[in-house]
Amino acid sequence: MAKKILVIDDDRMVTKTLEKLLNLEGFHVIVAESGKAALAIIQNDTVDLVISDIRMPDMDGVETIKAINGHLNKINKEAPPFIFITGYAGSEINTSAQKLKPTELLYKPFDKEEFLKTIRLALRK
Repeated sequence: MAKKILVIDDDRMVTKTLEKLLNLEGFHVIVAESGKAALAIIQNDTVDLVISDIRMPDMDGVETIKAINGHLNKINKEAPPFIFITGYAGSEINTSAQKLKPTELLYKPFDKEEFLKTIRLALRK
């Protein structure tokens, strides 16, 4: 069965690009265009990995991952590994993101092969 990856980003072009790339690699991709949408998905589904943009308008990536982990902790489920992607977030939010101990904090633009390698490593854990 294909590993499920939740991609969270408010930029539709980014989600389409990541979805296409990950589908070609055999992953099942679920897209959420906001933190609130991602939390709703997590309440009804299980994923193997979360990839989240840091900067988003309703809930930023840090708030989203905290909410997802909090929900899963409440129902005694292990939180999946997560990867943050950022390009323009300020150093304060990047510091907050690092405190959550993501599998990786990737800066745009990033190398496609390195990105896929990071995903494969995260899913082995």
